[in-house]
Amino acid sequence: MNGESWSDVEVRLRSFLLTLQLECSDRNVVICGHGKTDVIWKKIFLGWTGEKAIAEYEKNPPPNASVTIYKRKKDKLVLELANFAPWKEPLTLPHFQYE
Repeated sequence: MNGESWSDVEVRLRSFLLTLQLECSDRNVVICGHGKTDVIWKKIFLGWTGEKAIAEYEKNPPPNASVTIYKRKKDKLVLELANFAPWKEPLTLPHFQYE
């Protein structure tokens, strides 16, 4: 990731998340990312360990231009749709299940 380590990216995303919480808490937000950012968001939001995030990325890297959706449920974000690539498959919910 342009020389950034996994932990560098996580620090950057956590800082960005804090900014969103302070400045956009009453809004819906769309975030575009690429590469490892998708799995690092899962690490942050789903409480994954670093090892689990790396293993998931190696086993199931997100397809190019795929869509992942989190929805706010009370005070947390819940994964609704993960790594959906509309040009590869029809949409059926739930699409992927993560623990």
